[in-house]
Formats: sequence, C-alpha cells, structure tokens
Amino acid sequence: MSFLYVLILVVPALATALAFMPSSHWTIRSLDFPRVQIAVLCLASLGLTVLNPPAASGLVIFLLAANLIALIYQLYKIFPYTRLAKTEVLSNHAPDDDRTVSLLSSNVLTPNRRSDALIALVRQYKPDLLLTLESDAWWQNALAGLEEDYPYRVAIPLDNLYGMHLYSRLPLENTEVLYRVEEDIPSIRSQVILRSGEKSGFTACIPRRPAQPKAKHQSLGMQNCCW
Repeated sequence: MSFLYVLILVVPALATALAFMPSSHWTIRSLDFPRVQIAVLCLASLGLTVLNPPAASGLVIFLLAANLIALIYQLYKIFPYTRLAKTEVLSNHAPDDDRTVSLLSSNVLTPNRRSDALIALVRQYKPDLLLTLESDAWWQNALAGLEEDYPYRVAIPLDNLYGMHLYSRLPLENTEVLYRVEEDIPSIRSQVILRSGEKSGFTACIPRRPAQPKAKHQSLGMQNCCW
C-alpha cells in the first residue's frame, strides 16, 4: 500500500472530521466551504480502491469506512443547494410596483481602489438601496458622485475592514447605528419608506471574522452619521 494511496484516503476524511471541531479559527472553519471538492476526493479514493484493490488490512478498512461516511455527510450538506431539493423561496415574476425594493450589496475590500467598477454597476442596475461593506473614508469620497441619486445615506467609514455605507433612493426613518457584535463592528437598523407609503424594516450587519484579533476601536470624524 503506497503512501500516496493512504494520503488520498486520509485527506478527505480528515478534512470532514476537522470541520466538526468547535473552533472559530479560519483554518478550521474554512473546511465548511469546499464540500463539493471534498466529496469528489472521497469518490476518487473509493473509485481508486475499486479499480485497484489494495491488500486488506485494518487501516485500509478504517479509512475506506471513514471516506464513505465523509462522502455521505458531504452529500447531505450539498443536497439542499441542488435542483433535487425542494424550493424554499419561490421566485417572484410580478412586475415592479410601489411595494418592490431592489438592493445591491457589495463588499468592496478596503484596499481595492476600483470604485469605477462599482459605480458602473450602480448606474446599470439603479438599485433602490446600495450597501457597501469594508468601505472607509476613501470609498466614501469615491462614491460621492452617487449622492445626487441617493439622497438618504448612512455613513460609517472605518479603516478596520468593518466600515459600512448605506445609500438609499427611498426615505429612511428611525435609523440607528448599533455596535452589538463588537465595539468596533457596526450594524445599521432602519425603516425604509416604500413608494406605496408602507414601511419596511432593514437591518445590515457584518459578522466578526473567524479568529481575527480585536482591532483597536477607531473614533473617526464621520462615524455614526446619518445624512
């Protein structure tokens, strides 16, 4: 039994097992995402065993069983996102009306300076609400050209990768900037007044990154302001 074969058996089973650890570190939590890739590796290891059966041993039987269990578990997790699963949210094909709201959300990535690409998307789709995440003072200035079309705004420019800006064509009411995740991680809670006159609740938040050290709270000049 070659080392490569053992490695092919160990990797997908180990990746599946590690994801069960109650750790928030990114090295562990990142294993929650490549489920399709892990399932393919499980299938590959099982297929390789069928095509070229190794000598039976306790280790091989254990690893094959672990891969089979890992495959079943990964398929169970993947299934809800396939066409075979029951639709949970029905599509709405009704025409836009006074009770319809469009939203464009963009994680701009603070060091990114391609504001022109985001502005082009906004000009193309003309959303009622635009929410930017990781936006700092630079991004606030770069998107100033949108202010004429979006007279209602909430600005929280931070340089700790948790900045947030909300731009709205529709009036906002009872707007609050909250810090309930961490003292340096904001959330926005507001009511959007629809064209019909009805009010719709709106909440925007960004979770803390896994195992990220706490950033020193920034007290910026334009923090916590609603325009």
